[in-house]
Amino acid sequence: FVWLLEKVEAPYYMFCDHDDVWLPEKIEKSFDRLRACEAKSPGKPALVNTDLRVVDEQLNELYSSFWKFNGICRPLLNDFDYLTVYNAFNGCSMIFNRQARDISLPVSEKSVMHDKWIGLKVAAANGCMDYVDEPLILYRQHGDNEVGASRVDANYYIHRLKTMGKTLQTMKEHLSMSRAIRPYSWFRFFCFKCLYYIKRYKWYRSA
Repeated sequence: FVWLLEKVEAPYYMFCDHDDVWLPEKIEKSFDRLRACEAKSPGKPALVNTDLRVVDEQLNELYSSFWKFNGICRPLLNDFDYLTVYNAFNGCSMIFNRQARDISLPVSEKSVMHDKWIGLKVAAANGCMDYVDEPLILYRQHGDNEVGASRVDANYYIHRLKTMGKTLQTMKEHLSMSRAIRPYSWFRFFCFKCLYYIKRYKWYRSA
């Protein structure tokens, strides 16, 4: 994806994974929201993403909303600090403009996820970040996903505690990615990690 981003000159960009299915209105609704972003912030980087519907290999629905399934509180995740501690973006659900592409290149060797890297760069540049709160893609789960869907529940957190070494290594990698863009401390990371979980809990209870 990064190689393609470096080679292709275009006004707008979308990533398409070969194993997912775009719903008929995905491009239109995503593009309309992005154009609204550009109208609000002319000349700035702009990025929009959408919810996804989780399906199995035969496209049978497993869960109607990837964001709810994965515990993503999308309204919070337009901010560099919250994006550092929790990824809001699936590459296959994104659309972004040329300005967002240009500030995202070159992609640092510290970047562990190209989609999150783009989101962080747009947030750091005070670009326009918005979302379509509607599943516009069938996110296929088949056992070989590079990054898949995980239900965020009690079992999820128990597993994270049991694999604390791996959990801390993942945090370190994501912190390093943000540090490639601007200075960032472990203290700030953990503060916003806690704040995100608290605000997400309150948001889901009120939704």
